[in-house]
Amino acid sequence: MENGSADGNSQMLKQDFPGARAIWNNEHLSFAKASNQTILSSNSSFARLVNSDSLAMPGAPDALLDCGVNLFGKNRYACPIRG
Repeated sequence: MENGSADGNSQMLKQDFPGARAIWNNEHLSFAKASNQTILSSNSSFARLVNSDSLAMPGAPDALLDCGVNLFGKNRYACPIRG
């Protein structure tokens, strides 16, 4: 998701990752709108949103997949918080 930034990231994304599928917004949308737009454009069963200030912890992807997903309603899931 390129959410209307003017810092050159769009050009870097096109140049460094030419095979990547991206969504380009001409103006900045709210985080929620941009996230929903991204998820709705996917054909995957699961989505993981990673913001620019996210910190990737070792084992996080596996923990998300193995967490014993709780279903709250159509297309809404949550993992338990671990201390």
